[in-house]
Amino acid sequence: MEVDGSIPGVALKSNYVMPINKIVVESLDETNMDDLPKKDMALPTVSASTDKAALHPSKPPAYSTTYRDKMSLLAIFYKSVPDGIGLAGIKYAFNPAEVRWRRTFWLLLVSAGFGVLCYQVTDRCIYYSTYPKSLDVSVEYVDELTFPTVAFCNYNSFRLSQIYGTGMDVFFEDMFYTPTTFNMSSYYSNLTAVNMTDLYDDFGHVVATSVFQVRMNQVILPLQNVTRKIFDWGACFVFNDADGSPGFTVRAAGKSYGLEIMLSVEQYEYFLEPRQRNTAGFHVAVYDRGTFPLIEEAGFVVHPGTHTLVGMDMREVTNLEPPHGECKNKTLNYFDYYGHMECRAECQLDFFVNTCGCKVLAELGNARECTAWEYFTCIIPNFCEYKCDVFILDTKCDCPVPCASRNYDPFLSVARYPSNYYSSVLASQYNVDATLFQDNIVLVSIFFRDMSVQKVSQQIAYSFFSLLCDIGGALGLWLGGSILTVFEVFDLFGHSAYVYSRRGTRGS
Repeated sequence: MEVDGSIPGVALKSNYVMPINKIVVESLDETNMDDLPKKDMALPTVSASTDKAALHPSKPPAYSTTYRDKMSLLAIFYKSVPDGIGLAGIKYAFNPAEVRWRRTFWLLLVSAGFGVLCYQVTDRCIYYSTYPKSLDVSVEYVDELTFPTVAFCNYNSFRLSQIYGTGMDVFFEDMFYTPTTFNMSSYYSNLTAVNMTDLYDDFGHVVATSVFQVRMNQVILPLQNVTRKIFDWGACFVFNDADGSPGFTVRAAGKSYGLEIMLSVEQYEYFLEPRQRNTAGFHVAVYDRGTFPLIEEAGFVVHPGTHTLVGMDMREVTNLEPPHGECKNKTLNYFDYYGHMECRAECQLDFFVNTCGCKVLAELGNARECTAWEYFTCIIPNFCEYKCDVFILDTKCDCPVPCASRNYDPFLSVARYPSNYYSSVLASQYNVDATLFQDNIVLVSIFFRDMSVQKVSQQIAYSFFSLLCDIGGALGLWLGGSILTVFEVFDLFGHSAYVYSRRGTRGS
């Protein structure tokens, strides 16, 4: 059938024939949806189950309020472990994509390494908590050494020739020979009139009759270099005392470069000793110049008829303060520096002042010095050579270890002096009996064995950084981690909790 191209009901002015356009249908993939008329597009229907938030593009999509039921905090943590912690084997042990036997194998390895790690770290932490320390000993050779102070204290306190006929001789004889009938109060007037310093000055041994010769560094010195001083022992002769003089030093070791002193114990002057020290000789204390010793607690003995050689080693000690050590430089009332002996001397002084109302050490404190009555009725009964129960049980001296100290360690050797031949020579020269020299003369040589100083110092054996290094080494050895891995674990916990809390509360 022919189609003339006319449209019914429409009159054409001419014989014009409308051409028929060819319609080309494009595929769906190439169709541009933007070219389609929007009025011809059908609107989608909205069901009741559709989330209302989808109808509001301005609002972000919300997570379901039932998310916690779908994934727990443990699940979030488990899924985050492989990427959150950089440990060897973690990516296999916590990877759900791996086969079970492989995950089990690596989980056992990681668990075993973690167990050994915990044991090693715990052991190191316990060791660090003990604040360990080590002792460092070194020897330093020097060109010059400071010579110490030396005190010589006679075992006898009072000379017979001086005390005889004064009334005090009767007091001592009555006290020692008739103790059961002895009446102390009958001597009250005599004993309250003097103190112990007066008794030592009036009746004690003096430098002029006790010291024969002093030689230092091969040079003979005047006797003025030896002074008399009152200690807890009594009156002592002191060489190189810190009395304002510069003090002596030595530049060479050996017997020829040191102190050589000849003394007499004066046994022919010995009398009854108030402290029952029935010994002939000198008690010698060697201590650092400028310090204050307790003669009762230190020193050694030299006896007559001998030449005693005392070789010394200087030792400087440095201690650690707490918590690694126990040293403490305590402030003292009577000294400008702290030392263990000074602290003990101050403690002794305070003890007797509190007990007897007076001091026995004339050199220390501002308290009144004890009279002879107070000395024999209170000091002596409570002294007991520091072994009486009253002092030990009722008095606690807070005397910590000093943080720094200098000590002189003596090494003694003894030879007979004077020899029999030399004694006979001296006897003929002075027209006396030869036994007089062997019964009274004491020759002492004090010197340095070596021109060196032994330095002993406490060192921190295990510092905090050593602990960190051990922890890091254990992490690297057993788990292939580092210190930062510890922070990764904390970060993983925090991040998992954050994700869990945020996702579980949105949209509610």
